[in-house]
Amino acid sequence: MSQQTVLAVLNELLAAEQRAIAPRLFESIVYVSSPSVVMAQLADQMLAQSTTCQRALAGRVSRLGGEPRLRCGSLESADLHFQELHRVLPRLMADHERLVAKYRAAGERVSDDTETAEMVSRFLLAHERELDALATLGATKVPS
Repeated sequence: MSQQTVLAVLNELLAAEQRAIAPRLFESIVYVSSPSVVMAQLADQMLAQSTTCQRALAGRVSRLGGEPRLRCGSLESADLHFQELHRVLPRLMADHERLVAKYRAAGERVSDDTETAEMVSRFLLAHERELDALATLGATKVPS
């Protein structure tokens, strides 16, 4: 595996983190009712985790002699404004499933670079836990 491959994979993950919906939730104005408070707390944790991932990915790219390819977020999340937070849950779960899938594929692609593979594995585990927590919230009935 070449260093260019590792850099490309890291930049792909960085772009996926930047386009994820979870960090964008609090850039928009979502309505958090009492039943959605737990979800808001989870979304806040997901934002913190995404920020950690982005910093680490960009740092690893730099340490490997590459240049982080920073991108802006997706405009597809512009319709999140003024929605009840729990109504965004199915979309958030689908988006997070795509992010987890990217990390799984990336782990296989960087397996020869131990430090990168460990970082990708650590972030994959964190995102899988978040996805499990989202699924648990999805199984809970929220009153209309």
